[in-house]
Amino acid sequence: MENLDLNYEQRDYEYGNGFHLQANFDTATLTVKETIDNIIHAIELGYVNPLDAFAVFKDLEKRFNDAKKQIDTLAYNEAEKYDKTFKIGQYQFTRVEGRKQFDFKHIEEWKIAKDNLSEIESKYKSVYENQKNNISSFNERTGEILDVPVVTFSKASLSVKSNNK
Repeated sequence: MENLDLNYEQRDYEYGNGFHLQANFDTATLTVKETIDNIIHAIELGYVNPLDAFAVFKDLEKRFNDAKKQIDTLAYNEAEKYDKTFKIGQYQFTRVEGRKQFDFKHIEEWKIAKDNLSEIESKYKSVYENQKNNISSFNERTGEILDVPVVTFSKASLSVKSNNK
C-alpha cells in the first residue's frame, strides 16, 4: 500500500465526517503538550513543587499507558494496511513483527544450570561485600583470591503512591 503523507487538513477534507473530531483531537493534543510545558516552566521558576508535579505526572503516565494499551491492537491493525514504514502527517511509523521467545524453565538441565549459576552469583556477591569491608575472599580448594564482580548502579528513581483511589 502507498505511503500517506497527508497533513491533518488534507485528511479532514478527504474523510469528511471526522473533521470536527479531528480538530478537537488536534486541539486537545496541543493543549496537553502546552500544559506539560507550562508545568515544567512553573517548576523551574519555583512556583510548583517538583514532588507534586512528579506525582501528577506518574498518575498521568499510568493513564496514558492504559489508554495506549486499549488502542495498541487497533493501531497495529490499521498499520497493516500500509507499507512496513510509512508516514501520516508529521509521524513516521514502522511496523515490527513480534519476536521469537524461548522458555526453558521446564527443562531439567536448564533448572540445574540455573541453580548452579545462582550459587555462583551468591558466592561472588559475598566476595564483593567482603571486599567493601577490606576482607579478602579465597577459593577454599585452591587458596586463590576470588575475583570481585563488576558492580554498576542503575539510575536512582523515586516511586509514588496515591492515597486517593
